[in-house]
Amino acid sequence: MNPRNLSYCLMVGLFCAGGSAHGQWVTFQNQSGVRINAAPAVSTADPEEKDYAWGDVDQDGDVDLVCVRKNPFSTPGGKTNVLFMNVNGVLTDQTATYATASDVPGDQGFLTETNDRDVLLVDLDLDGWLDIVTATTVSDGLSKVIGHPRIYRNLGEIGGVWQGFRHEDFRIPQMLSVNNVVANPRFCSVAVGDVTGDGYPDIYFGDYDSGQTGPSENPNNDFDNKLLVNLGAGNPGVFVDQSTMRMGSSFNYPGVGVRNYLYSTFGAASIICDINGDGINDVVKQTALTPPQHVAVVMNDPSNVGFFNNYKIVNSQAPYFVSAGDLNNDNRLDLVTTDDNADRYLLNTGNDANGAPNFNTFSFSFQAGGDDGFGSQSIIVDLNNDGWKDVFISDVDVDGFGCIRRAHIYRNLGNAPNVTLREDSPSVIPTGNLVGTYHSAIFDINGDGYNDIVLGRCNTMEVWINIPPVSINYTFIGGAPQAVEPATARLLEVDVVPVNGALQPGSVTLFYSINGGAFSSTPMTHVSGDRYTASLPAAECGDFIRYYIRGQLVGGGTFYSPSTAPAATYRATVATGEAVSLESFEVSDAGWTVQNDPSLTGGAWVRVDPVGTISGVNQAQPEDDYEGPPNVMCWVTGQGVPGGAVGAADVDGGPTHLISPPIDLSGSDAVIRYARWFFGSTGDSMVVAVSNDNGVNWTTVETITTSASAWTLASFRVSDYFQNQALSANVRVRFSVADTGTNTTCEGAIDAFEVTSTVCEAGCNCPGNTNGDGQRNGLDIAGFVNCLLGNPGVCSCADINNNGLDMNDIPLFVNEILNGQDCAS
Repeated sequence: MNPRNLSYCLMVGLFCAGGSAHGQWVTFQNQSGVRINAAPAVSTADPEEKDYAWGDVDQDGDVDLVCVRKNPFSTPGGKTNVLFMNVNGVLTDQTATYATASDVPGDQGFLTETNDRDVLLVDLDLDGWLDIVTATTVSDGLSKVIGHPRIYRNLGEIGGVWQGFRHEDFRIPQMLSVNNVVANPRFCSVAVGDVTGDGYPDIYFGDYDSGQTGPSENPNNDFDNKLLVNLGAGNPGVFVDQSTMRMGSSFNYPGVGVRNYLYSTFGAASIICDINGDGINDVVKQTALTPPQHVAVVMNDPSNVGFFNNYKIVNSQAPYFVSAGDLNNDNRLDLVTTDDNADRYLLNTGNDANGAPNFNTFSFSFQAGGDDGFGSQSIIVDLNNDGWKDVFISDVDVDGFGCIRRAHIYRNLGNAPNVTLREDSPSVIPTGNLVGTYHSAIFDINGDGYNDIVLGRCNTMEVWINIPPVSINYTFIGGAPQAVEPATARLLEVDVVPVNGALQPGSVTLFYSINGGAFSSTPMTHVSGDRYTASLPAAECGDFIRYYIRGQLVGGGTFYSPSTAPAATYRATVATGEAVSLESFEVSDAGWTVQNDPSLTGGAWVRVDPVGTISGVNQAQPEDDYEGPPNVMCWVTGQGVPGGAVGAADVDGGPTHLISPPIDLSGSDAVIRYARWFFGSTGDSMVVAVSNDNGVNWTTVETITTSASAWTLASFRVSDYFQNQALSANVRVRFSVADTGTNTTCEGAIDAFEVTSTVCEAGCNCPGNTNGDGQRNGLDIAGFVNCLLGNPGVCSCADINNNGLDMNDIPLFVNEILNGQDCAS
């Protein structure tokens, strides 16, 4: 039930995929018929419980699969195991060839029936080859050879020929029960990792007592969890039981009392990993079914490595499995718990004073349906190669609740730090193919760089191949232009790169529209490599051009830039330059107005030198404006008196609206920048909106609901919100703050409102006067340099020779400045 295979338990998210199902974010195809070469009884018609480990065991570059099998649920009776070698992307049963050797006379390795519940692939003796270790259960009264965990040593190569595996019984010691009785364990999980700091991997087993199915356990034969330590350099890959010596410290378990750290009632999952980031491996422990049901972190003592000195319970619902991995890309290991009720994920927020991690707990979300309870193994894995690890949770409770539920696949939306994990609908693998899943294996079967899924189900084994996404990537050289010169065709250079496909020759096309008219098209010219060119048509100053690119792949598939074209397009305004207007609110209201909803009882917008307020330890209203001295004024929502209560003048009800005067953008476009402040609680918000019709209709630009307790700069391009409209002389911006919470503090503030608009200049009657002040002197140098670098300014006056601004204008500009004549009035 444990997905860890290649490392000592770092729960690394592998890449996964799936099948004849088409989802928005990943596509899988059921290729079981061509990806499995094995007898149906051990593959496509296998009714047994299955657990997997995967890795490149023969070092041929392909990932292979180990499958351990047992009677379903917590019952006795062994089954043979299977070694699936990856042969050119086909999982091929080569057990008889590579996994039957043993150091025990008469034993047949994998073909000896054992009752194995968990398996890992890891290099136990550090010879560079992956070995196999199993966790064996319910084998009461049988010999140690059958009833104890097994190690199958990888024999490596001789003369370039891989030799396979050999079961070596001497590597695992005869273990004793809690009462020091020679017996066989009932292990349900195995974890591997170096806990002693010598570089050699050690083994930790999770034990369980009597389950809800199967025979009861003789109390004298009861094991707790076990820690087997690798003898290391002197005898690598041979293990001794040092469980109580290293993990024998006491803990007061809720509902049970004082026991040592090894105490367990149903240890279905175990992990060795550095959970607190101190560079030393710890243990994550799960115990279920009967008290004390919980997940705990057991901390390795950094001052005495290999000995554990801190035990912390981090989840105490009804957890049945736990896995670890970094879900929010903060370089901390998070946890996923499979629960008899609702599954959860725990985000690591850093360590407490004792060096143990703290976690915030979250529930999975669903586009349709919900969690159907119980479940088992989970894997934290990036399914769609977007850099965010998703989660796969199998459904079959190994203690005997049948095959009536289904596995769940949760997409990580990447909205850090508190990421959302959501099951999308429809499922990326049809739900009927997820019913009754014991275990899954996730790795790249066919070598295409995308990892695939093997499903170990109650009555079958299935292979779901990741169908790599196809697309076309477009990259504008120098960026997609947002402003172009009048009466001049603008050349576009675009790199067009197919992804997992080939471009259909002649399919790359530029579409354009002037002033909201019908789109015209022109083929783009293939220059060389990935580079294509085409030109936007010449247009008059004040016009606007919408444009997009379309390309097609051989065999089908049409892709656009921007991706949602023609509904959304690029837009360029025809202009000669840019003008910047900044309102700091220092002198007057400058035409800004306030409108209040009738529900507002306090906190209307007011222009003031703000009086700061503190809510708890957080700044609720700023003490200073954004720009700082000598400026002091800004707009805030209500102004209290110095030393007054934090909520005395904040927003209550609302919203209260702060509305700009009309902004003339006729024949133009603009980027509007502003500094905003928002502080609030659940239900409070600041909404920024823009209108193109003098405030008759409003379009939302952004909604802020998260407190920052600091000034934040924001900006937007006006035309992005009116794609197919000419901008008017009556563009307005509105800032609205509302407090719809109960007894909450809600504050907003606005400052430094800046409009950078495109302009149409009639030409320059004073060459060199780049700052527009009517004089030619040293104050124009900065403007000239800005224009030369492509930045906004009165750039027609920088083009001294009227043939386009370039390096040839530099000496001419210097002459104009040295002459120093004022411009003609």
